[in-house]
Amino acid sequence: MYRRQAYYLCFILIFIPHLISGQKSEKQLESYYPCGDDADCRAKNEHSFCVGNTVDNLGVCTCKKDFVIQKNTSFYKCLPVITNMEDTCQKNIQCLVHFGNLAHCFAGKCGCTEGSHNINNKCYESVRLNGTCQVNENCLLKDNQLAFCMDGRCQCDYITKHPYVDVTGQSCELNRYLGQNCTNNGECSLTAHSRCVGVCKCKPGFTTNYQKTSCMTAAVNIGDTCATDDQCDGIDEAICETGKCICRRGFHAYNNICYKDVALRSSCQKAAECVIRPDLQNPIKLKISHFVDTFHIMLTHVEHCVKLVNAIANGTLAIGEHAQESFRSSRGRRRDVFNTTSTLV
Repeated sequence: MYRRQAYYLCFILIFIPHLISGQKSEKQLESYYPCGDDADCRAKNEHSFCVGNTVDNLGVCTCKKDFVIQKNTSFYKCLPVITNMEDTCQKNIQCLVHFGNLAHCFAGKCGCTEGSHNINNKCYESVRLNGTCQVNENCLLKDNQLAFCMDGRCQCDYITKHPYVDVTGQSCELNRYLGQNCTNNGECSLTAHSRCVGVCKCKPGFTTNYQKTSCMTAAVNIGDTCATDDQCDGIDEAICETGKCICRRGFHAYNNICYKDVALRSSCQKAAECVIRPDLQNPIKLKISHFVDTFHIMLTHVEHCVKLVNAIANGTLAIGEHAQESFRSSRGRRRDVFNTTSTLV
């Protein structure tokens, strides 16, 4: 009995330092507990056995396959290696063997630490696009997509895809251009200010250029800044000239609309057509009302731009003898209108 105790003492004093300084990969399952045979180890833990023992030398207790050791100089315990993240764990070391160094035991379950993710039951560092990587599995994007680790950086396959970022995360989206079929906004994002509505189109407030290759700010008002006529398309009869949207030749602007120029005594449809310019003698459109046999007849089909003579406060206009105009009725007869009360429209 005393001889055996002496062996244990000599082992602790001489061999323990050697075991501590040995290769970790070879000693990671070994305890510091000396043994003469397997029975010595099973007395401590049923999942251990004795290794390195000979007739003349003591061995050390080590854990069986599929177990990992928790130890210090006076204690050891063999814990099962966790291979399914749904299984219960007690210590981090149970998770490390199978899931890698980024695994951890959280509330009795193995999981990947913050900043890492699980792919095929192994934890990998999470790396953003253009970040430094070691393997493709580092480059996990949203919806469980994987980018490629090329030249040590996470990248999309730039031949067919491009990087895209929104509030839901990063992704590699198919390259889609204006007019092409699409499934989400990210696919259209190669064209600035575009969106997906079954096909890639410009967003509201933007318009395509002539080549249908880009989206430009659409003009809303006459006088808005522009670079091409396409930006003025939202305003009828407008063009881009000297960097501004203006009405094309033969039209003029009124209340942000381009109206056709109509001269004095010429037929018109709206008052805004009767432009105020020296060469057109300041005309204004009137609807002429004429009373015949107590019936009120509106001669809208013979509306002309006429010169304003005077106006009264209630908004009606009196046409004096110096402003009388001759009109033809639908029957083709000539009528003279004298002192007729008319309303500005």
